[in-house]
Amino acid sequence: MPDIQVKKTGEEPGAASLAVTVPLEHVREAEERATTVYQQRARLPGFRKGKAPAALVKKHYADDIRQQVLQELIRESWSLALEQEVLKPVADPHIHNLKWEAGAPVTFEFHVEVKPDLKLERLGKFHLKRRVAKVTEEQVLAQLNELREQKAPWTPVPGERPQLKDLVHVTIATREGEGAEAKEPQPYQLVLGE
Repeated sequence: MPDIQVKKTGEEPGAASLAVTVPLEHVREAEERATTVYQQRARLPGFRKGKAPAALVKKHYADDIRQQVLQELIRESWSLALEQEVLKPVADPHIHNLKWEAGAPVTFEFHVEVKPDLKLERLGKFHLKRRVAKVTEEQVLAQLNELREQKAPWTPVPGERPQLKDLVHVTIATREGEGAEAKEPQPYQLVLGE
């Protein structure tokens, strides 16, 4: 029996294309296996479960059998392609240009993303200089003031009007349209002026 033919048709960094031809004998065997599976499970009027003739099962479940055959052939072809072409895929392949006509071999193309071959020109003898940034007194004080402001506790000031940089607690309720009821109020914390 002729084998499935896989031929690399294109290769670029990070991608490969493969043309696949599945011989007619292979397709017929896969169809017979799929028909047998459906024949064992088929419940057709006038026949007991699993006793319907293969021709009637093929006619009644034609689309399902075809789908199962395609899945089997694609899975088998992909395994062969991985082994034969020594691919290192990073994702599942995409299938393009699928052709399956009665009495003819099944042909299609795999397009797959693969790990690119990276060649490192130089692995050593690098000379690096560490640059230490100078920190000024002003930068240190500015950072300390910022941290002090961030970590400072908030103290309540009852009876006064809020000023800039004060933390206020507000509750906002919204209304949509005239006569609509206000939605449930939501509490917020805001720093005035920020």
